[in-house]
Amino acid sequence: MKHSRVLALVGLLLLVACGDDSTGPPPDDGGNNPEPQATAPGTPTGTATNAIIGAAGGTLASDDGSFAIDVPAGALASDTDITIQPITNTAWGGIASGYRLTPDGLTFSQPIELVFDVAPEDLAGSHPDFLDVVYQDAEGLWYVLNNGTYDDVAGTLTAQTTHFTDYSNIEGIQIRPGSASVGTLGTIDLNVRYCHQEVVDDLVSLVYACDEELTPLATLSNWSVNGIAGGNSTVGRVISTNGHTGHFTAPASVPQNNPVAVSVQARGRRSTQTLVCNITIGSSWYGTATADWGNGERIVANVVWKSAFTYQNLETFDVESGSVTYTPDTDYGPSCTFLSLTPNTAQMEPDDGHLFIDHSTSPATFYGEGNTAMLATLCFTCEGWEEPDCQESLYSLYWMVALDEDTWTVSADGNTISQSWIDLTGDGIAYTIEFQRGAPPAPLRAFASK
Repeated sequence: MKHSRVLALVGLLLLVACGDDSTGPPPDDGGNNPEPQATAPGTPTGTATNAIIGAAGGTLASDDGSFAIDVPAGALASDTDITIQPITNTAWGGIASGYRLTPDGLTFSQPIELVFDVAPEDLAGSHPDFLDVVYQDAEGLWYVLNNGTYDDVAGTLTAQTTHFTDYSNIEGIQIRPGSASVGTLGTIDLNVRYCHQEVVDDLVSLVYACDEELTPLATLSNWSVNGIAGGNSTVGRVISTNGHTGHFTAPASVPQNNPVAVSVQARGRRSTQTLVCNITIGSSWYGTATADWGNGERIVANVVWKSAFTYQNLETFDVESGSVTYTPDTDYGPSCTFLSLTPNTAQMEPDDGHLFIDHSTSPATFYGEGNTAMLATLCFTCEGWEEPDCQESLYSLYWMVALDEDTWTVSADGNTISQSWIDLTGDGIAYTIEFQRGAPPAPLRAFASK
């Protein structure tokens, strides 16, 4: 089983979370009394693993290496075929994968251990004290195992149970987005999601749902930027709104220490901890977008994006610099030959493309468009011609058409975004996009600015 050490979180959190000895969340003020909400069962993903475990006990790990069970000696009376099937995590506040343990309903004469590996990125915007192991009953409701413990050296969450069903791990309190970027003077709302729980008995608690509106009064306090209550004009300012939202306004210029850590104190069942969202001010992206017709015709765009503005969690980027190279379709049949396209490269203008990041979704949603005009002369000749035919034309080169409903792949650290798809509604064009956050390497900036 793989292990992710909590020390890796130092690179993610600019503000160290610290706790107190609070013993539980504040009492509900009477305004938040939700009804328990069921969810659909998870669907199988990945490969199932199995093993025969008997009276001597044994262990079994999932195929993805992120979950394992430890059955002590005497928990089973006879040999049993045990299976772990990874499933989608449909639990309220769920993170990473869920797991279906079969035979369903199998009971043990003494508790077994469930061990979840917790990756550093899974803790972005939350804290280990807000992690719990949950299981789903036949009605689709979720229950917390109140005996969960987190190992900050191994980076694992462990709980004990005496029966098999579907299990997942959740973040009971979390700030969303866990990280973001905004333009200078841009604004973004940070919402704290609270998973409402009610204790059933000493062993389990019922999870009702997770929502911003469920946060009880007095759960959140001390909104800060880089440890400064309310922030300031240098690092940006944050104010509390609606009891569960922090409204952040970026400074007028990029701060010396970038990103900044916007934080809030959150009181949970075990303790009070600091939730942190790292926000990059005035960030930029760079990379390549390609449109390929599959017959030799293609467009390759190298682009550097600069942050333009942010409004109501929607961040907009314009083209800072870039260039587009166009290779035309050179198939003119058996009697004609392509000669040249001059020039075949055009420089981008600031309005040639826009990249959008919607921070109101989790994870953030990326989309955008790009189109560059190029005035070029195409020459070709055919059998029997004394002179080639050369024609000057204005080419409209669409190098990116990505809609907001398209799903982009986002790296675990949020610093790389990519997407590949085929436009089946048009000419079957294959689009490929990959952008990275940060300052572009000198060769790309120089090439894009020629």
